[in-house]
Amino acid sequence: MENIFNQIKVKYNTYYNEIIKIGNLLKVTHIHDNYGTDSHNQPFDGTINWNVVRKALTDINYNGELTSEVRYKQEELADSSNINKTYDLIERINKG
Repeated sequence: MENIFNQIKVKYNTYYNEIIKIGNLLKVTHIHDNYGTDSHNQPFDGTINWNVVRKALTDINYNGELTSEVRYKQEELADSSNINKTYDLIERINKG
């Protein structure tokens, strides 16, 4: 999602409307969070309101992929719990 949002310069409170506009054309969603930079944080570690995003995805009957684009530091990769955390956060978005 972030790539689409960056390309069309979506503001924080308009995620819902933009996802609704895209509708069934949305097939694949790459997700990460940030604080206004392209930092690729874990979901829920930034400014994106994931409850709004989840509602919009539900309202368009989205059933595509939710793919993580999280950046890990080298030391974070040594601990598999960080990757598990990312999976759990994506499941949280997916299930609402």
